[in-house]
Amino acid sequence: MHDINDVRSADFHRQFRRWDMNLIVAFDALLHESGNVTQAAARLAISQSAMSHALNRLRMMFDDPLYIRTGSRMTPTARTLALAPGVAAWLDASREMLAPPQFVAAEAKARVRLALPELFERLLLPPLLAHLYHHAPGIEIHAAAQPLPQVLDALDQGEIDIAIVASPLALREWHGSALLLETCFMLAYNPLLVPLPVPATLADIAAFPHLSSSYVGSFPTLIDHYFEAHGLARDKRATSIGLTAIPAIVEAIPIISILPSLVIEMIGTPPGVMLQPFAQDELRIPVQMVWHLRNAGDAVQAYVRQFLEHRLLDGRGGEHGIEPAAARDGTGRQNAGKVGAGA
Repeated sequence: MHDINDVRSADFHRQFRRWDMNLIVAFDALLHESGNVTQAAARLAISQSAMSHALNRLRMMFDDPLYIRTGSRMTPTARTLALAPGVAAWLDASREMLAPPQFVAAEAKARVRLALPELFERLLLPPLLAHLYHHAPGIEIHAAAQPLPQVLDALDQGEIDIAIVASPLALREWHGSALLLETCFMLAYNPLLVPLPVPATLADIAAFPHLSSSYVGSFPTLIDHYFEAHGLARDKRATSIGLTAIPAIVEAIPIISILPSLVIEMIGTPPGVMLQPFAQDELRIPVQMVWHLRNAGDAVQAYVRQFLEHRLLDGRGGEHGIEPAAARDGTGRQNAGKVGAGA
């Protein structure tokens, strides 16, 4: 089998400029019609004069008459008979190469590397692995955490195949993406410790201590910018890297946290924690799936992407402000700016 790293000279490729590969098809048609130009022309749906011209060019190409008239018949030369098996094999291989790839999930064998936050691992991996176990056991899934600023470079360098990110990303023109859903924000606090009005104004919320979070370690966050745009500032008394501990913290001490609705849906809240919508009509976090376009036609990766997309889209709208979103092609990009993804 040819190794794509083999070095071929320029002359190797230039020689094909003098050849018309369509003539190989004409050669095979003539062979099947025993050298009859009229019948070969009908087979190819071209005129008889065009077929005659093709035969003349074939003779020059192979430096051989190819067919000799013998009475009322055309007799193939030794060169024609020698070429016939190779031409047939070339046409069969070409048709197989150009045919759409056939993907059978149960027979597929490949490894797919995912990068996704821990919460999405909890949401997506159990159903994905269960589906593959029953329908495509030869597909391996290997998940890993990937810092958000490194996701695109990791895709470019082939370290990961698919990334799920809950933050705007300034995609490059060679990245494909699907915007899976958008989630808004909720206030989380203990009403026994934080006497917040319902509904609370932004000034009411700014008056109490805040517990901030940013799993990407980027500050100021989207929420910080929102307060600043309204002439206010948050009194951030504590910062958390992760999100899972926040509900327990806000239940225990007089502090407010502003969390993505999707997070609250996934991890839940203790009985003592109250929730209020926060800027639902103004602030949204996109959850998107990203891949490198060189893998757009990879059947296994496309199979996994389709499952992940359907898993997030099916039956998840309408809860806690979560809205499904339509898929985009690889040319769509979002302006990430310098805003962190946390709260």
